[in-house]
Amino acid sequence: MTEKNKKEEFYQQLSETITTVKKRDVIIVMGDMNAKLGPNNEGLEHVMRRHGIGNMNENGELFSELYANCDLIIGGTVFPHKTCHKVSWVSPDNITENQTDHIEISKRFRRSLLGVRNKRGVDICSDHHLMIANFRLKILAARKKFETRRKKYNVQKFLKPSIREEFKLELKNRFSVLSTQNEDTNIEASWKAIKNVYIETSEKILGFREKEWISEETWKKIETRKLAKENVNRSKTRQQKTSAQTQYLEINKRVKRSISKDKRNWVNEQAKQAEEAERKGDRKELYNITRKLSQRKFRMNRPVKNKSGMLLTTQEEQLKRWEEHFSEIFNKDDNKTGSEQEMRNVKENNNKNENETEVNLDPSTKTEIKLALTQLKNRKAVGLDYVNPEVLEVDLEITVEMLYPLLEKIWKEEKIPEEWEKGLTIKIP
Repeated sequence: MTEKNKKEEFYQQLSETITTVKKRDVIIVMGDMNAKLGPNNEGLEHVMRRHGIGNMNENGELFSELYANCDLIIGGTVFPHKTCHKVSWVSPDNITENQTDHIEISKRFRRSLLGVRNKRGVDICSDHHLMIANFRLKILAARKKFETRRKKYNVQKFLKPSIREEFKLELKNRFSVLSTQNEDTNIEASWKAIKNVYIETSEKILGFREKEWISEETWKKIETRKLAKENVNRSKTRQQKTSAQTQYLEINKRVKRSISKDKRNWVNEQAKQAEEAERKGDRKELYNITRKLSQRKFRMNRPVKNKSGMLLTTQEEQLKRWEEHFSEIFNKDDNKTGSEQEMRNVKENNNKNENETEVNLDPSTKTEIKLALTQLKNRKAVGLDYVNPEVLEVDLEITVEMLYPLLEKIWKEEKIPEEWEKGLTIKIP
């Protein structure tokens, strides 16, 4: 089969795939088609506009013919950007520039496409520029979806005394500002203010957890590579661009070597820790290290069975079974369980216990709050508030001083923040 026949067969298969999509669905096609279109759109006005660059080649003819038959609009030819913002590929000699990466959308949803252009400043280590498109879709009914991706702060930095002290200092500064604010705020506002103190401090001092095996030295080299990429984009003359590109490639090689070295060192260190854990009989640590090295991922969909042990395959059946399960657990009617004699015995025992036990009705003291904080378990997933137990325990005195007025107010008004009423239900095997 010749090269031309292969291309025609590819476009034929792509056309058949597109025609199977329902008309009410938004079709977006993206990729490097190696198709140059140019500004001449005579006879193809319904497919493209006059803002392409270069001259149309054979792939461009097949490309435009396909989308003419499928009622798609080629986004890169629609918007009047500068040439430097349309280019998607640069040759190794930094002379030839073409627009070969395209983003297309259904003609019916043309008004939803707000712009298509490249992002030359993004360092993707390729001779292609990153292409982006802005879409705006009108959704009639959008259901609230829970944010599945959780924020993970790099609490491992607390192992360094300098970071720990810096976190304490930042926390004290923010608490001093918080304490000067009006104390008459309601419970909801007080909790949000305290939560924001910990979130903002964690983001500033700890940052989010990145690939732990990349060293700080390598991250500095990556930042240098980004600057080198910017120099390539800012070059005006051909000589400047060639020199900047040569420098960028050299820095890129150093970054790759450094990353490989960090990965080897990290794997060796993890192997030593696994051997040490096995020697001590620490099965939990050994399991965690093994799972980390093997990069094993858990299946998100767990099998759900009914009471008879039959496997439920559809999502509707599984949700109904979960609803039934939680109804049985949390909605028990105590008045209907057991005999009348058993109920009388339970009531008599309760009355005795009430007479014998004195219940402290005073608000929680600072000592009790501090004791509760010390009993928190570390290395646990954060809840809806994104506050790690580790950040609460860094400076117990400050945490107690912040939480005490809030808990006292909650005790007196008998109300809790709305966020405290929500929780996460996680399926485990």
